Amino acid sequence: MCPKPLNNVRAYKIRAGGVNCVLIKPRSSAEKLPLLIYFHGGAFCYAAAPYHYANAKTYCREAGCNVLMVDYPLSTSRPLTAITDSCLAVYRAALSFAEEWGCDGSRIAVGGDSAGGFLAAHSAFGAIREGLPPPVFAFLVYPVVDCEMTTPSMAEYRDTPVLNAVLNSRMWQLCGKPEIDLLKADPAGFPPSYIETAEFDCLRDEGAALAQRLSGCGVEVEYYPTKGTVHGYDIMRKSPVTKQSLDRRIQALKRAFKS
Repeated sequence: MCPKPLNNVRAYKIRAGGVNCVLIKPRSSAEKLPLLIYFHGGAFCYAAAPYHYANAKTYCREAGCNVLMVDYPLSTSRPLTAITDSCLAVYRAALSFAEEWGCDGSRIAVGGDSAGGFLAAHSAFGAIREGLPPPVFAFLVYPVVDCEMTTPSMAEYRDTPVLNAVLNSRMWQLCGKPEIDLLKADPAGFPPSYIETAEFDCLRDEGAALAQRLSGCGVEVEYYPTKGTVHGYDIMRKSPVTKQSLDRRIQALKRAFKS
């Protein structure tokens, strides 16, 4: 799962809620740090890419938190409801075992990019529905949101690289519709959030719509619409735009985890 050793951090393979995960911790810290549960992108059907682990290492080291990378089941073999159930099971396990893992159980956030952003938000809504303590923060990077694909950007970007409306439609056809509609679910109790979108991305307007809905219902939201970017742009980690975005994400995590 973890493609190569991560400098300045320690990585452990663990099971959480019956799901394989990698727990990434700063090598130099012995204190119980907050935990970011991270769901990688990949249209629900691809495993985590090396850049997902590179970003996770950066969040761990620079934001001063532990990161739990979740190797959730994929839509090539499981329906979306099974995937979301597994992700919520990981969250339940984190609530129960964070202290045992050497993490601060009172400061657990959920996050993810693209399809992983959907899984993070869905897990937060699911926790609220079950009466579980909600995450302290939702960290959503160009998230998948709208299974109905009704936004202007979805109509506009049908041939953009990495992801476009055609590929997005195939994604939903493969995995099926979610149990929770993120744009219609009651946001009462939803945690403070960071939502980032890419400019030339079919998902742009649905991420903006989620930010608007949450903030309109009183949720504290930092919305960051990046410019000159396409979906998955942060795979180019040396790009000035990526560096700027990573810094903004790190600052958002630091504020969220401040005790």
